[in-house]
Amino acid sequence: MSPLPTIYTARSDVDSAHLARVEDWYARRHAPDLIRAGFYTAQVYYSEVGVAPDLQPLRDPRPRAVRHAGVPGRGGQGHGGARP
Repeated sequence: MSPLPTIYTARSDVDSAHLARVEDWYARRHAPDLIRAGFYTAQVYYSEVGVAPDLQPLRDPRPRAVRHAGVPGRGGQGHGGARP
């Protein structure tokens, strides 16, 4: 089995007045340089700044209980649900 690829990330804050120029640089210079250097792909992702999502559903223990319900040793009865 071959090792998993390494994923490199970078974060930057670009003023909207300069965004078109940065996107042009990325597409014409930076991404091609990365590919020539041996990277398989180069991708830009944008995030929205604003109110954080409600994280309370992630703190709810019920999904974890359901996930472990059929796993022996994790609070469940096994995959069939019947006790031996």
